[in-house]
Amino acid sequence: MKYRILTVSREYGSGGAQIAQRIAGQLGWTLLDSRILTEVARSAQVDIRTAGENDERVDSWFHWLNKNAMRAAAVSAGLKLEDAELFDAETMAAFTREAIEQAYTKGDCVIVGRGSQCILAGRTEAFHVFIYGSPENRRRRVASRIKEGEDGEAYMRSMDEQREQYIARFYEKYWREPHLYNLMISSDPGEDYTASTILYAMGASVAATPAVAPLKAR
Repeated sequence: MKYRILTVSREYGSGGAQIAQRIAGQLGWTLLDSRILTEVARSAQVDIRTAGENDERVDSWFHWLNKNAMRAAAVSAGLKLEDAELFDAETMAAFTREAIEQAYTKGDCVIVGRGSQCILAGRTEAFHVFIYGSPENRRRRVASRIKEGEDGEAYMRSMDEQREQYIARFYEKYWREPHLYNLMISSDPGEDYTASTILYAMGASVAATPAVAPLKAR
């Protein structure tokens, strides 16, 4: 099987984004991570900050009610819906899906998160990976991203719950469901090793065989 798309889902702090970047570089493929925000901002004609604020988010119940009220008011006032400030997490998810589907038609790209494993489920040319890590290693990575005195464990848990809710809300799937992935792998052995192992699993010619000592004959 020749794969032309890799989707990378990741626990927060597992190094998944960095591993995806390494793989994209080795394959010479396009990396779609923050670049998705640029694509959505351009397509939706919003600023990139607005896109970022709604990236992999789920709107609250109150927001949903308020949005419907804003939509009704816009219609009553004779405004076009695009004239009302209605861009939110749901809109972001719809534009993100479109960007990912377009990326699949082009091929040769590594897509980080955003439900890509669900959007491209069943596509035989897409390889889906979930990257996780031990709490200790994840806390070490997260330490440089949080404020002094902030609870790293709680922050990681919050981010993971946010991603889990995103997949449940927009794709009705369980984020850690093994059947969504071709490979679920720990990043604890190191980012380079993990990237190499994923490439090897994909059958990529540029991948080096993971450095596993051969078994002795018995």
